[in-house]
Amino acid sequence: MSRAHPAGEMSLHHLVHVAVLAASLSFAARARAEELAVEGESVALAAILPVLAGTELGSLIVADAPLPGESRVVRASDIKALLKAHGADARGLALPRSVRLVRRARTVSEAELGKRVREAVAAQIAPCQIASLSTLPAVSLGAGDYDVVAQPSARRDSGRAALVITLKQGDRVQRISAQLELSCPAPVLQPGANVRLVAVQGSVRVSAPAVAHQPGRVGDEIRVTNQVTKRQLRARVIDAQTVEVVQ
Repeated sequence: MSRAHPAGEMSLHHLVHVAVLAASLSFAARARAEELAVEGESVALAAILPVLAGTELGSLIVADAPLPGESRVVRASDIKALLKAHGADARGLALPRSVRLVRRARTVSEAELGKRVREAVAAQIAPCQIASLSTLPAVSLGAGDYDVVAQPSARRDSGRAALVITLKQGDRVQRISAQLELSCPAPVLQPGANVRLVAVQGSVRVSAPAVAHQPGRVGDEIRVTNQVTKRQLRARVIDAQTVEVVQ
């Protein structure tokens, strides 16, 4: 049979319970790693210990930054080991038990990436144009700008072409395969066409009859034969009747 506890005893028991719970929560809070948002590819010691900012020790790299959207933990023991390796110690420094490095991620939309890819490809495929670009995935990157390098397959006529897209952000590189549908103007010259071959040297301009050996659009380089010297050389297409010697 249970007995009623005096009010004073109940109060004391309750206070002890609250004190134990508060101590547990305090320990859990201390055990939980502090969180530090980082950018770039590496984390200097001064980012964790601002008191070292502007010092040689502060510039030491304590860890590589996590990938965008991920995190990693740096512990006090890691910092002590780093300092020791450089002939220093942690005395006098208030080291956190641990720090969780968090790198925020942002998603590059298909529309944004497609625009950057089209800009990167345009000069390489001229005078052709992009009729369509295959669906691109959404890409996760860290904060800050990034570079886009696009390498289309060597194609000079209308149709489908393979494309390799390389995204660079700091030391991180991502590659994406895609397809282009090219729309190219028709050649203005066909093999066997008689053309006027022009050579320009300073203020001197000479010309001779020649025969084209390849199809070519304006701006293309093709092989031609000088009908006077019988020499074969490369020339740039100027129009449907004229090519210029490539120096």
